[in-house]
Amino acid sequence: MKKLLKMSTFIPVVLALFAGCREARSYDGFVLLEGRIFMMGSNYGFTDTLPVHRAAVLNDFYIQDHEVTQEEFESVMGYNPSFFAYRDNSSEDPAKRPVEQVSWNEAIIYCNRRSVNEGFKPCYSINGKTNPDEWGEIPFVNEEKWTLVECDFKADGFRLPTEAEWELAARGGSKNVSLPFYSGTETDPGEFAWFLGNSESSTREVKTRKPNEYGLYDMSGNVWELTWDWYGYYSVKEEDRIPPYYRSIRGGGYYDADFHCVVTYRDFAVQYGKDFDVGFRVVRTAR
Repeated sequence: MKKLLKMSTFIPVVLALFAGCREARSYDGFVLLEGRIFMMGSNYGFTDTLPVHRAAVLNDFYIQDHEVTQEEFESVMGYNPSFFAYRDNSSEDPAKRPVEQVSWNEAIIYCNRRSVNEGFKPCYSINGKTNPDEWGEIPFVNEEKWTLVECDFKADGFRLPTEAEWELAARGGSKNVSLPFYSGTETDPGEFAWFLGNSESSTREVKTRKPNEYGLYDMSGNVWELTWDWYGYYSVKEEDRIPPYYRSIRGGGYYDADFHCVVTYRDFAVQYGKDFDVGFRVVRTAR
């Protein structure tokens, strides 16, 4: 993963309909957030966080209050790809650590299968098919068909958050758009995040640090979180981004310095690739 340095101006979509935000409420490990306009990005990050701009989240959505765990992933997929799928000298249960070494391609399969298992309409399709069994083998090289995955945002099934949804949730209601801050705190991330300074170079059980103001855990640290969006500059509209190999990841991880855990920090991962510190959490469009 490398940082790309270039930025110009983004033309925002202004939707006054979403000016307010009601109090979030939780159910079964999810928090309900209201779609709205917020100021996204930072003047104090890399150039890919510029400019600070209005971003519109069009729908209310439920977001999982924790990163998908190894046991949750295995219960749907039938296998556990995690490097940290073992019990070390700590008292922690590996099954409750976030899943990692999972590709973006595997994450969307998980979303569709979990949607079917729980009686929701799947969001993702390839060539009009929502059944992952009809998509063919999971590619571990770049395969054009998989770059053309479509998402039905009107469906009520599980999906990866957009970058805007992720950052709105990570901010936890904060209106601070000037200074760097972590999810839950503007100062020391130690009580809210597992990162290089306290993780002992390993993932840790989810929900063992403090949550942010919305009741969401590990939005900073533990594992990087995959999002729906192609990585690109805010100056380029999402629909105009040319699909390369890279999907945006957010939040920083257990093996990163604290500044990677700032809520506006952006990085990217190869769509078909896997890494020891990349996982995900899911959202659902509220209906």
